[in-house]
Amino acid sequence: METRLTTGTTSCRSKLAFAALCWLLVGGSLLAEGSDKPKIGFGKNFYLESGDGNYRMDFFGYGQVRYTNLDRDGDDDTSEFTVQRARAGIKGHAISKKLKYRLYLNVYSGSGSGTDLFDYWLEYSPDSNFSFRAGQWKVPYANSWNVSDAALQFVDRSAVDANFRLDRDFGIAARGKAAAGKLSYDVGVFNGEGRNKRQDGDGHLFVGRLTLEPLGKFPTSESDLGKSESPRLKLSIGAASNEEVASHTRSNLRNRLVALGPSDVSSQSAYAGFMYKGFAAHAEMHEREIDPLLSGLPSEDASGYYAQAGYYFEPGELAVRVESFDPDDSVGGNDRDEVGIGFNWFFEGNDHMFAADLFEITTESGALEIEDTRIRLQWQAKF
Repeated sequence: METRLTTGTTSCRSKLAFAALCWLLVGGSLLAEGSDKPKIGFGKNFYLESGDGNYRMDFFGYGQVRYTNLDRDGDDDTSEFTVQRARAGIKGHAISKKLKYRLYLNVYSGSGSGTDLFDYWLEYSPDSNFSFRAGQWKVPYANSWNVSDAALQFVDRSAVDANFRLDRDFGIAARGKAAAGKLSYDVGVFNGEGRNKRQDGDGHLFVGRLTLEPLGKFPTSESDLGKSESPRLKLSIGAASNEEVASHTRSNLRNRLVALGPSDVSSQSAYAGFMYKGFAAHAEMHEREIDPLLSGLPSEDASGYYAQAGYYFEPGELAVRVESFDPDDSVGGNDRDEVGIGFNWFFEGNDHMFAADLFEITTESGALEIEDTRIRLQWQAKF
């Protein structure tokens, strides 16, 4: 589940970003008033577009309602319903098709109710092989984290991803393609403090990712809903260096920094994915080192991996996943392992689907092993 950052400036930022975007679009429409009649319609999303095509606004969003039952070993069980995600946004281009934008908001319910700014970025693409982006969005590092929550093979991502992802962040990045589009890269500089966090100090997060798709474009969904007629392969490696990290919105990293204090954090990831005629497999591994700057404590190394595979038999899918996370390689008896199965039923692809999964979770605590069982059911609708 996403962690909510309670800050008095988030709502203000969201309103200012929305106002600036509306001014840009309305102003552009007035400048283009001599062009053909504007278009209003529904393609993949409901949209507004100027007659000359230089201005476009798509409205999009999705919601997920979830039930979770956790059978805890030696502890009280939990059973709860949640509105897991309720998100909406606008995206498109302005002034010309080379300048794209995205504004994306998340609505929280329950005790932490409120609205949070997730994405706001501008991206300029002088040609189809290069673009430059500035704003806040998901750091281009790990693969699983950069797949939409609405296009996953299971009810949610792995716990391994939750412990190594680099969250959303403010920054700039260059993105490009080579070798007839089969090789792509992302390089960027970010604040390094996470979503909607102002910089604390002068250190930054430096990120690089290299991706190879030798057999053609790899689908953006984890499931092979298009039943690829030819094999599809994706290989990706990423590296990140986060200087002088004082805090972070990710709870797992924040908890480590409470003990270790301000630190330099470096990480590496590697991913491999394959799809063919309804079969889809994904595997990713991570390593991270936290090097304390002031506490005098030794560095902490963490590692983890997940592997999953599923087969889409239309309109359903069956999948399996195994994963393992070691929060500190120098300490024994602290691993967390999960193994589970998943089932998806697609009414209208990812736009309207039902998902369920069952996992056995083993957590080591010294010589003890705690065995928990988790069942999740989820209904999803996109627009």
